[in-house]
Amino acid sequence: MIALKKVGFTFYIRKNPSNSIQAFLSLRVNRRWLKVEKEALDNYLCNAYYDCTNAISDLETSGISCPDFKETAPAMVEYYEKHKKDATKHIRIG
Repeated sequence: MIALKKVGFTFYIRKNPSNSIQAFLSLRVNRRWLKVEKEALDNYLCNAYYDCTNAISDLETSGISCPDFKETAPAMVEYYEKHKKDATKHIRIG
């Protein structure tokens, strides 16, 4: 069983959670309330593994290196906190 929680409400989803969530998100009012598009669910249901071996190999001689996520996370959180109420930064939920 999965629970979705938002603003004091709890929704319990049984059996096939993806079908229940898709049905819930098919209603525009629910998408606007959660501020999420129904297509976002696909990102969470995709069981994929991404390998960066080729990218690392290609960048080895370039002098370019990718920072660890832990190094970049604070800047992303700071940006989110600064702009979370700025409607121009939000995706318009249809």
